[in-house]
Amino acid sequence: MNLINIRQKPAMMVNNIDNVLDSYFNNDWSFKNRLTNEWKPVTDVIENQDSYHLNVDIPGVKETDLNLKINDGNIEISGEKVKNKNKGLKTVHTKERLFGPFKRVFKLPELIIEDKVTATFKNGVLNVVLPKEEKSIPKNIDIKIN
Repeated sequence: MNLINIRQKPAMMVNNIDNVLDSYFNNDWSFKNRLTNEWKPVTDVIENQDSYHLNVDIPGVKETDLNLKINDGNIEISGEKVKNKNKGLKTVHTKERLFGPFKRVFKLPELIIEDKVTATFKNGVLNVVLPKEEKSIPKNIDIKIN
């Protein structure tokens, strides 16, 4: 007899269907990601006038388990989310959180100052700032009409 009645919400069911379809169509017709628990942290890429920002949600990952590198015009963010040891717990009713290594690679725009890229990590969110070269920043010039 189960004491916990677990019912999936409709939004979660749609999300699960999306994940299955993404795996099916985006990974050489395989379900490898779902079977091996590979995961990709969700990331926002935001551009403003003088820089790009990557905001990566990676709750449960320690700063010491993160690696960032720029190579061949790409920025690679990788790391590992270590599984909690649930000592003394015997029955798992639901397991939705994914653990293990991850890697995200983003193509850099051409006009980035690579040696001035900075990153901060706070409350499970990694923020990477990619400053633009000054010549790529649009300037407004007022032109007088005679």
